[in-house]
Amino acid sequence: VSLNIFDGEWPDFCAEVAIELWEEKNPEDAEDRFSVRILYNGKEQRRLRLEDFEKFCENRIPSSYEEECQLGAAEFNMKGPVGGSNF
Repeated sequence: VSLNIFDGEWPDFCAEVAIELWEEKNPEDAEDRFSVRILYNGKEQRRLRLEDFEKFCENRIPSSYEEECQLGAAEFNMKGPVGGSNF
């Protein structure tokens, strides 16, 4: 969903999303030297210039987890799965 490639169907068991960084050896334009290819189950879904991919991801990656999730150290104190110890 966040990569805008969701087709409305639940993914198969072991579905795979791969994000590849490509470098063109002799680009006509130096800005087009790097590109990002997004694959879903081995099929290309999208190909973007690196600069466009960075802009695409800008609002999808939290800049501050504490601020965005409103979690402080006290709220993040969780019990471990074995013996109730903290981690």
